[in-house]
Amino acid sequence: MRQLGSQVKAALNKQDPTIKVIEIEGADKNLKAAIQVINQTAQSTAITQSVAIELLTDGYIDDPKVRGITVYYNGNNDRGRTYATTLLGCIKKRDSSLPIFGVGAYSDRLTSPGRLGFCRQTDMPALVFYAGYLSNPEDHARIEALNGAETSSLAEGIATGLKEWLRWLQN
Repeated sequence: MRQLGSQVKAALNKQDPTIKVIEIEGADKNLKAAIQVINQTAQSTAITQSVAIELLTDGYIDDPKVRGITVYYNGNNDRGRTYATTLLGCIKKRDSSLPIFGVGAYSDRLTSPGRLGFCRQTDMPALVFYAGYLSNPEDHARIEALNGAETSSLAEGIATGLKEWLRWLQN
């Protein structure tokens, strides 16, 4: 599960080699720098449609009841919920047997700061994706128990969702 980002990148390259993926090492340690790299890359390339996703496999929240795959979107963007539900729908369609319960798309307004920098400060549509919460004992056990095939299936679902999201933006 720790290599989810790399697996999503590989799945996207396999599904559609024309999609450019920028993986930022250490983004979890310096979010401002990661956002700056994302924005500069989008501005300096001829990419007409860009999206950004922050993949987190180690979510932690004070409420141990919170669990499952959660995708947050910019609450000020009317289409944000559509982006998030498109992504989640592709994951569910890909493999409904993944042992992670509770899937949902939520406005970043519902977070404790009331906004997520990654969703608000990128110059393109952005989502924050939590693949479960280590603060929830059941999620923690499921995340630790996911095998390679299940992680690959999740990565394939995310890749398909990102592809659909980009296709949706082009129309």
